[in-house]
Amino acid sequence: MSDTIDEISHPNLSMGLDLIQLAILLRLLRIFSFLNELEQWTFFTKALKVMRGPFANLVSALYSLYFLYIIIGIEIFGGKINTDVFIELLELNPDSEIGGDYIWLNFNDYWSGFNTLFSMQLFNNW
Repeated sequence: MSDTIDEISHPNLSMGLDLIQLAILLRLLRIFSFLNELEQWTFFTKALKVMRGPFANLVSALYSLYFLYIIIGIEIFGGKINTDVFIELLELNPDSEIGGDYIWLNFNDYWSGFNTLFSMQLFNNW
């Protein structure tokens, strides 16, 4: 009965992590049960349930508008911004406040266009 290293059973470390995650989950559930007793929290959850429909309409309308503008932007501006053009623009105007991260705001593909439109919606330094 010779045991080799392969035959020795080691304790499963993921089992300990699973127990910790379960304890954290139970703790969170306890906090939520406490919050349900507060009048402000129940008002907040009821307001979220009421706003769920209009928010979904807003998101779908905004996504449709983004999709339309992204398709137009890809057709007009797609492929015109790349690293060579961006470096040339920075060399022509070294005093500009354009940072190096602005190269990602373009309409070369769908996700870059989505990122561009979202940035334009949130920030005003264009």
